[in-house]
Amino acid sequence: MAANPALVQAFSGELHPAPFANETFVLKRPQVGFELDAVQTASGKWSATGCLYLSNVRVVFVADKADASGLAGFDMPLVYIDREKLNQPIFGCNNLAGRVWPAADGGGPGGSLPPHAFKVLFKAGGIGTFYPLFYALGQRARAAAAAPPRPPTAPPPSAAAEAAAVQELAHKAFVDPNDPSTVYLSAPVAESARLSYAPRYAANYGADDEPYESTGLRPMASQDVLSLDDKRLRLAEEGMALPAPPAPAPACCLANPAPLGLLCFGMTTAMLMFVDAEWAERAAISSVITYACFYGGFGQMVAGVFELIKGNTFAGTAFFSYGAFWLAFFTLNLLARSHAADPVPPFLAPPAFRVGQTLIFALWGFFTLGFFVPTLRKNGCLMTVFGSLTLTFFLLAGAQWSHACALAAGYVGFACGLSAIYTAFAELWHESLGVMAPGLRPVRFI
Repeated sequence: MAANPALVQAFSGELHPAPFANETFVLKRPQVGFELDAVQTASGKWSATGCLYLSNVRVVFVADKADASGLAGFDMPLVYIDREKLNQPIFGCNNLAGRVWPAADGGGPGGSLPPHAFKVLFKAGGIGTFYPLFYALGQRARAAAAAPPRPPTAPPPSAAAEAAAVQELAHKAFVDPNDPSTVYLSAPVAESARLSYAPRYAANYGADDEPYESTGLRPMASQDVLSLDDKRLRLAEEGMALPAPPAPAPACCLANPAPLGLLCFGMTTAMLMFVDAEWAERAAISSVITYACFYGGFGQMVAGVFELIKGNTFAGTAFFSYGAFWLAFFTLNLLARSHAADPVPPFLAPPAFRVGQTLIFALWGFFTLGFFVPTLRKNGCLMTVFGSLTLTFFLLAGAQWSHACALAAGYVGFACGLSAIYTAFAELWHESLGVMAPGLRPVRFI
């Protein structure tokens, strides 16, 4: 990893990392947060927002604003990135965490310097465009680094062939319409801006024990800051044409749908538990099923769809599933009321009905237990929500035979609803006010 990589002016007029020899940039991702530890800042850590660039050689982050210590960007060689992990929390944005070995004397996986921990925060939507390209290019870079050295008489690898293979990956990339990434189908900077040397790695990756090049912020030379019209004239004199800048994907800033889904779930659950705990008359169920249809059902399913669009599998599956549960609850009660005056069929006689409800609620209890397990690596709020919901479903299964279980289900379910409401507002306060409410901090029990 190298601090403050060289920057040049791209065709779009923006600053862009200067490509090394044989390097091809394939993606630019704006509105990205970046966190790094063990750096030369006052706190020893660095956190900034800016643009992320991906090439067949490295990942480069360029901050919107330099730190007081002078840090304005970092580049991370793909072969030095280790233990990378894609995280999809129910709260907050998708992020890529891992560690990267320093590109300095004594760096690299076999060196004496310890690695840096990093986290890339995708604050404006999903990660579906960046991650597949990052994974594929990382695999290519590691395979090339691990390959045995070529015989001295062997011809050098073709730079054109490598560039064509990388561009083929870019052309086949999936572009999420809600992802503000730009996929480069042509070079974003002029060929004259390319650095004349290739990146070098530590001894265990190459023949020379030399660090990955750290150039510092390169001042803009006069030829780098020509207007687009001047560049077109200069290239026209040379019989060349200025490549058109790549068209950026439509920008979309998708809000966090988790508070909506949690409020839909929590409010509807608390309303139903008023009846189950016998704090309200049974006739109040008519009001509850109405909210169950529109708020608990449709509202949660909408939140689930947007979580899936963001790429958050856990939250999307949970919200959509429990939204469908509330719609089924509404439909069941509606059908029961419409046939209240009809004779009860034999298969719906009270004993059989109780057996069926017991099995259904027990199945939902095991279903919720499956969601509880991942919360052991999320936060205390979600552990409380899914833990109390699991217990509520098992108590509802027993409530078909025991009045005491029915009352206990009402009390525990009401606490579950309140915990979901609290979690929703804790997330809203965190996003709007920057307040970290109790229970939101990450935990790791497994």
